[in-house]
Amino acid sequence: MHDRNGNPLKVGDKVNVPCVITACQVSDAENEYCNVTLQTEVPMAGNAYTISLNAKQTELVRSAERPPE
Repeated sequence: MHDRNGNPLKVGDKVNVPCVITACQVSDAENEYCNVTLQTEVPMAGNAYTISLNAKQTELVRSAERPPE
């Protein structure tokens, strides 16, 4: 098994899944966390691009206001 660049993958490895947030849904009264809908930059099996997670599971890599490097 390998990643999209041909690097071998094994249990315990940490990986990055490039995604863009396409929607946010508030999930608690304090608005501290929300559910986010993500579009992956690379399609998954079946040509699917969309996944949903709780914002607690994400980490900001680049703000939408900041141009790509």
